[in-house]
Amino acid sequence: MKSVYKCRLCGEKHCEGGTSNMRIALSAVIAATLNKEPEPNAPTILTVHICKDGSYGISDFLGMQMEVRSDENI
Repeated sequence: MKSVYKCRLCGEKHCEGGTSNMRIALSAVIAATLNKEPEPNAPTILTVHICKDGSYGISDFLGMQMEVRSDENI
């Protein structure tokens, strides 16, 4: 699962980190929602985003998104 954010300034969705453990992902979302002290490397509600034009925006945490896996190696 990956941490998904959306920039308020340019509207771009982007990812910052993630985990393969669904329990950790759910705990991170709950902690972020309830403004609890985050675990190390847990997503934060807000982050700084550098937009493609060089501007600095503020991104909101949207949640943890499942990653689509490719079946190429099967």
